Amino acid sequence: MGDALVFLIFLAPVLVLIWALVRYAGRIRREAIDKDIRTQHLDHLSPALVRFVLERDRHTCQRCGVTERVGVDFTGDTPAEGQEITPANLEACCASCYLEQWSSLGETQPDSDTGGGILPRIW
Repeated sequence: MGDALVFLIFLAPVLVLIWALVRYAGRIRREAIDKDIRTQHLDHLSPALVRFVLERDRHTCQRCGVTERVGVDFTGDTPAEGQEITPANLEACCASCYLEQWSSLGETQPDSDTGGGILPRIW
């Protein structure tokens, strides 16, 4: 009985750690997939829609107010498949703010100017 209790005391934290790692890996994977889907949606916006949103927002990032390297991003979550993308769910956003939202992934986010990073083509 004593050996089994000692075994359980040592085994329980290991099992909890494994469970936490599996959950964390799943969250990272979902965020990476969402990032890829978001970038694909943004890459396929019509130039007229991008131009309209940028002109509406006066080529100014709606998150921080800068006017350099401004593109377009979604105002909230990535739209679901088949959901219509309208100017109402888009906003002008600078490259820094766009990349900052993905900093939780802990990845180096290459710039689109250096050969295709996470930045959509609209920057």
